Amino acid sequence: MKLFSIDTTLYRGKRVHDDYIHAYRFEVLTGLRPGELLGLRWADIKGSTVNISRAINVKGQETRGKNENACRSFVLPDVAKAVLEAQRAVTGHCESVFCLETERRYYKRWKVFCTANEMEPVSLYELRHTFVSMVADAVSPAQLRRMVGHSR
Repeated sequence: MKLFSIDTTLYRGKRVHDDYIHAYRFEVLTGLRPGELLGLRWADIKGSTVNISRAINVKGQETRGKNENACRSFVLPDVAKAVLEAQRAVTGHCESVFCLETERRYYKRWKVFCTANEMEPVSLYELRHTFVSMVADAVSPAQLRRMVGHSR
């Protein structure tokens, strides 16, 4: 999969490292909503456990999430821990894990990454849906709902 083998994008016609590569990967590996990714802080991560308690909506406002099930905790798989540790080397000095400015900018950068690497551009929610598809057969429906913050 190109997302896990390529970490560059194009900037003004030159191939450069994509500053958001770990965010794209983490979203696929955890099923976080884009707003939850924007709201994720280093303080929300204790060892291998991630506690989701906030999201940043498209208006830039901090919320408790999309619904009453959005606040949740989950344990990171090893590959997601590795992605997070790579990100810590970049933004470990900041409060925010991914230092994403806005969902709009994040999506724009994702589309550029896709185009630069000859990938079909999909929505950020499709990254979440990819996660759901990957784990759906490995966990019970109730576990999956808890993992992604759904009620049904």
